[in-house]
Amino acid sequence: MMIALLGTLKAGAAYLPLDVQMPARRQQLILEDAQVSAVITREQFRELLPPDPAFPIWCLDTDSSA
Repeated sequence: MMIALLGTLKAGAAYLPLDVQMPARRQQLILEDAQVSAVITREQFRELLPPDPAFPIWCLDTDSSA
């Protein structure tokens, strides 16, 4: 996670922490307001994010070669 955070900041992007205990609609409003282009998370939190996002969701602990 630290490597993803440093890479995000180095690329000129921003880190936006989300509380997974917030309702999905609140999370969606925060993400829309921030105009995010992608979300980096872990697989265990993937189902807690709003459904059908308008941006890609990348899970750090998923093997992307499969």
